[in-house]
Amino acid sequence: MTDLERKIYRIIYNMSRFRRNPSMKELKRKTGKDEGTIRKAVNNLVTREHLTWDKEKKPSIRMTQVSMIIRLHM
Repeated sequence: MTDLERKIYRIIYNMSRFRRNPSMKELKRKTGKDEGTIRKAVNNLVTREHLTWDKEKKPSIRMTQVSMIIRLHM
């Protein structure tokens, strides 16, 4: 996992604890990266199965490490 992927993963995890879902705008502000870079990092996390898409609740993702459902507003 790259530093950016780890950072995004932690942001999603921390925000999910408060039942808040990070928007793309929040992810851009918290990481300092552009939308394309963030999307690529999220796709890498999905590919490596650290996150999985919840097909029933689009655009939701499931964190495989902690079994929580989170929505990314992209």
